[in-house]
Amino acid sequence: NFGISQNLQTKNVLESTLPTTAQPVNLFSPINGLWVADLNGDVVDLFFGSPQAFKLAIPVATAANSATMPVFIAGTPNNSGQREYVLSQNVPDTAPLACNLSPATAPTGVATPIELSSNTTDPAIPVGKCPVYAVESSNLQRLFVLNRGDNTITVIDTRNNTPDTCTPFQNQSGQWITCHPSMQLPAGSGPIYAEYNAATQQLVVANYDGGTISVVNVPLDQYGNDSNTYTNPSCTVGGVTSYANCGPITGGFGFVNTIKVGNTATPDPASVTVLADGSKAYTANQNDDSGTGNGTVTVVNLYTYTVEKTITVVGHPRTVVNTQNSEYAKIYVASPDSPFITIIESSPTVTDLIDTTVLLEGKPVDVRTTTQNGTGGSNNNYSSRVPGYGQPCNLPGAASLASLTACQATP
Repeated sequence: NFGISQNLQTKNVLESTLPTTAQPVNLFSPINGLWVADLNGDVVDLFFGSPQAFKLAIPVATAANSATMPVFIAGTPNNSGQREYVLSQNVPDTAPLACNLSPATAPTGVATPIELSSNTTDPAIPVGKCPVYAVESSNLQRLFVLNRGDNTITVIDTRNNTPDTCTPFQNQSGQWITCHPSMQLPAGSGPIYAEYNAATQQLVVANYDGGTISVVNVPLDQYGNDSNTYTNPSCTVGGVTSYANCGPITGGFGFVNTIKVGNTATPDPASVTVLADGSKAYTANQNDDSGTGNGTVTVVNLYTYTVEKTITVVGHPRTVVNTQNSEYAKIYVASPDSPFITIIESSPTVTDLIDTTVLLEGKPVDVRTTTQNGTGGSNNNYSSRVPGYGQPCNLPGAASLASLTACQATP
């Protein structure tokens, strides 16, 4: 149980001012400062101080690398890493729905690193077509970039600030290592959102176009290398040990399990959230309307990779988040066309049932939890998601794709 205030907590609201010509499309809010992806000039606006104020605009393009349409900023939320990354789609700034309408025909994008120590850019790193979202592993060793246009995940080794590439080699314990600069999802997936789960070292991806989620294994060994298993674990044949003798990779980093969600052919999972213990995932199925006028949330068992149930919620959900404390969890679902937050309870005695709905003062555009483990852990999502620019519109359907205004409209 928790108290609900019906009044705006104005004492907790601070205001600042962007440049008058700014076109903000994404906010990244680490523990210190505020980063804003700004289409005017293709820059990142930085805010610092108390109260926070605009201090600096950093161009994401460099002499060696073009970068247009910067749409998303990702990295470490507590500024403990060396840099943050800006995703640019390299489509014209005048085409905000290019990665919604025809992502497969878009050019390849880039991820521009920005050094925290100097607020300067490093050379851009090539990614796939229509990069729309990225998430960093909690150990700050890998960044995963979701490319909606070619159904891939670009992997960046954030220790070296390079693509996750290497010639196969043996680690300090004699195990053979290979790297994975890109991971392929099933054709037509259209990945748009993901969460990294530290307990299982898995990346769980919402595939909007495919109506699925993909559970991607991304384990690292004790030295920070991609970890895989092979047909021949010893990699030795006739007394000769080599990578060629390992045989095909049988598991580990890059292995993908894909699960269909929703009740209809096109449920359009707009986001996914994973319990802290890695046991279940919940998808916000925006277009999963089976005649009820509402969408759904699908519960997926991540131990068996099977659907446990699909629950009808209020409105057409775009965001789902959770918090878990031991065996008890609450899942919060927000729909841009409903003034209610749906709360689902999961516990040993209540198996994923709607606990209550909470009436808000208006219709929610997003929702976050302050912790995902209920005991002082941190929320791993510090970035906003504006409708358009490859991310789902506020409402599903062709009418929402007529223009950016229509995409961002709510009833």
